[in-house]
Amino acid sequence: MDVRMGNLEGGEATLVILSEADTADICVVLVSSEPGLDGLAEEIGAMGYLDKAFGLEPLPEVISRAWERFSRSDRASRARAEAGAA
Repeated sequence: MDVRMGNLEGGEATLVILSEADTADICVVLVSSEPGLDGLAEEIGAMGYLDKAFGLEPLPEVISRAWERFSRSDRASRARAEAGAA
């Protein structure tokens, strides 16, 4: 999720996505050209942060860490429970 977007900032969009029951189980990674927004990512519930000046090399590692973190989160537990109940 890009932090700076057109009509809706990525941080706001992430909060909306994660607050809705149907989309709360999405693993979000924030992306920005502004340095130091990893704290914002943590604050709003994103599972990771990536500086926009990245090449492709760090991408697999960032996604892997975000997925591991998400897999251990309460959101993932709720999603698994809901999927089992369906």
